[in-house]
Order: sequence, then structure tokens, then C-alpha cells
Amino acid sequence: MIDIEPVTNFIVLETHTLQRDALTWNAELEKALGGLNVQVVQSTSDEAKGILAHVREELGAHHSPDLFHLQQDLARGVFPSLGRKLKQARKELKAATKTMISSEKIITDQGGTSESRNCQRYLEDARQNEADAIQVVEKLEALRVQAKEDLVGISTAYHP
Repeated sequence: MIDIEPVTNFIVLETHTLQRDALTWNAELEKALGGLNVQVVQSTSDEAKGILAHVREELGAHHSPDLFHLQQDLARGVFPSLGRKLKQARKELKAATKTMISSEKIITDQGGTSESRNCQRYLEDARQNEADAIQVVEKLEALRVQAKEDLVGISTAYHP
């Protein structure tokens, strides 16, 4: 357990305990402050239940999540879904490219016959499907890059 005063970085409490529940936080901070005329108005920490209850119920102070855990929660909300979409888009791009290559080979093998002219329309559709798939992959990759930059931006804004 560690409590640090943020302006001076003075370590108010530093101790090892087996429990990290609200009662333990209450008791340890009471010992550390030793009757000093101090009022805690703000807490920044992880989202552990014990410290949240300690801050809310014992101290009656405002709580803010620490930056690491905030970024972690944001990343968990964005990147898994985006990753799945990107994986699916790459799979569809691979299939579209394979179809286009197969269509080109058929036309080449048929060498200008009427059947190859009919296949030409199919090839044009395959090329368009591949182009569309490329656009989807590029858009999702750009979103992933932007999301990473935004997370870094939070850190930069918090710690200029």
C-alpha cells in the first residue's frame, strides 16, 4: 500500500499488507496520518474495489482512475473489435485477389475466344471486388493507427 502526496511527492504511507480491502486502507492511512489535520480530497489509483470503497466511504473524496488503467480500458474497448474486423477484411481481400488471379488465368488460357470475352465481365467484377476489399483493409488499418495515436495523445495531454 502506498499513498503519495502529489504536489511534493511525499510518501505518506508505504507498507506491505496481506489485505487490500477498504478496512485495511482505512486503518493504515489512519496510522500514517497519526492525527494530522489533513483532508484527502482526491484519489488517483487503479480500480481495485478496496481502495475505491476506502476513498468513497471513509474519505468521502473524489476518485479518478490512473492513466494506465484508463488507457487499458479504452484499448480493451477498441482494439479487439477492430482486430476482428481487420482480420475478416484481410481474409476477404485474400479471397478477392485469388478470384481475380483465377479469372485472369482463365482468360489467358482461353486466348480471345467468345468464352474469354464472357469471362472478361467476371474479371472486371473480380477486380472491383479486390479494389473494394483493399479500401476496407486500408480504412481499418488507418483506424487502428489513429486509435493508437489517440491513446498516446491522452498520455501526452496528461504528461506534457
